[in-house]
Amino acid sequence: MTKITKEEVKHVALLARIGINEADLEKYAHDMQSILKYVEVLQQVDTNDISPTYQVSGNCNVMQDDEIEKGLKREDILVLAKDKDLANFITKGVFDNE
Repeated sequence: MTKITKEEVKHVALLARIGINEADLEKYAHDMQSILKYVEVLQQVDTNDISPTYQVSGNCNVMQDDEIEKGLKREDILVLAKDKDLANFITKGVFDNE
């Protein structure tokens, strides 16, 4: 198996949108190398006589009844709000460019 390079770690980090500093590149390269070695071990396991397992619980479309529970009072929650008016939370608008 070829060794995972720092450039490959940077590439994977870029694809995953993960910021990695230069000091950690060698550690992550080593960790990725260990993972790939383990995958090689798993690929050697004979699974020809084993049927695929898609889920193991046997449950199918498990639903739960809707139950009404007592909620919190608006005034109790508004006390915790950073910005509010008499009865509402005030938040930054989604489309504001501030």
